[in-house]
Amino acid sequence: MNSLNNTGSNIVIVDDLANNLRVLSEILQSGGYTVRPALNGEIALKSIRSKLPDLILLDVRMPGMDGYEVCRQLKSDPMTREIPVIFISALNDIEDKLAAFNAGGADYISKPFQMAEVLARVATHTALFKSRQALKAREECLQRSLRDMEAAHLRLKEMSSELLQSEKLASIGLLAAGVAHEINNPIGFISSDLNILKSYVGSLLRLIDEYALLETNAPDDMLKRIDETKQEIDLPFLRQDVMELIGESIDGSERVCKIVQDLRDFSHPGDSEWRQVNLNTALDSSLNLAWNEINHKAEVIKDYDDVPMVECLYDQISQVFVNLLVNAAQAIGEKGQITLRTRSENEWVTVSVIDNGCGIASENTEKIFDPFFTTRPVGKGTGLGLSTSYGIITKHGGRIVVDSAVEKGAAFTVWLPVKRSDSA
Repeated sequence: MNSLNNTGSNIVIVDDLANNLRVLSEILQSGGYTVRPALNGEIALKSIRSKLPDLILLDVRMPGMDGYEVCRQLKSDPMTREIPVIFISALNDIEDKLAAFNAGGADYISKPFQMAEVLARVATHTALFKSRQALKAREECLQRSLRDMEAAHLRLKEMSSELLQSEKLASIGLLAAGVAHEINNPIGFISSDLNILKSYVGSLLRLIDEYALLETNAPDDMLKRIDETKQEIDLPFLRQDVMELIGESIDGSERVCKIVQDLRDFSHPGDSEWRQVNLNTALDSSLNLAWNEINHKAEVIKDYDDVPMVECLYDQISQVFVNLLVNAAQAIGEKGQITLRTRSENEWVTVSVIDNGCGIASENTEKIFDPFFTTRPVGKGTGLGLSTSYGIITKHGGRIVVDSAVEKGAAFTVWLPVKRSDSA
């Protein structure tokens, strides 16, 4: 018996002589091996490919396809190239042995067969083969583990970033709710009073016009005082400027009201019913709402796919689209282009708003979703649009990503799951 523990291995013997097959089979079966004989190369190749063995004993001289050709075919096939081949032959010339090794053979056994030698060589090569297979399996397992670890590491980084962003949104949301509450009442009074004041001033100006009709009948000294007063106060300028000042004040109060509403939406976006929505239609509706910002600045190109319905909060998703459209318009100088693109991928639908405007500097791409971050001049933006959009999309179990380069534009892509996520 062989000293190595390789019993149970599956071995194919290829020889055109039935007696050789019988002798080798008896030797190997005595060692506990499973044996599959084959009388020629063609039969052997079919047998080997149908069920891969642990070792092949291959005769050199056979009619039709000789052992060298059989071995070359085995070594050219990725499925069988690792299986060790031991040539068996009565030829003992060094040239024959070199030819066997050049064809891919692992060893060489001369006829007539010696039982101890056959078992020793077979045991060694089956043990080596199984060790290589085990090492290969462990290597593949390690590679899978490494890939899993890399994927887990990447996901941890993403989760860390998402957690940090969520913490920012949560903390700033509390602040926003308090600020919005404190500002809302006084700004309401100011806005209301300004509109009343505008009405009052309009009435006073009409009264001045009525008095002007009586000036022709006034005494000369009174007319002189009236003319001097008009020149002193510059009445034509005052009439124009007072209404402009009131109008600007009303516009300013309305802007403050809008900021307050943005703060309230940011801290607690208004709920609506979850329903199935066609995002192509929702994008068109949002485009209509933002059209005043876009109309004179950009050509709009629609690249819509036939995307599936998405379960979402329609009002909130529309708010996100409007924010992205307005941002795209504001990023464009005098004239540009905005592309709207929808696609579906597995259980996701993507909506992209792409502009060829000024783009975003690389150092700002990680900050653009932070509350109150804006690259626009003071007074021209609150920095809440993208952070609010981020919160809405996260609530829907989706994500929003940006791809941008300075002076080349920006592409914002929203990913939304087709079905409502459990956490939404």
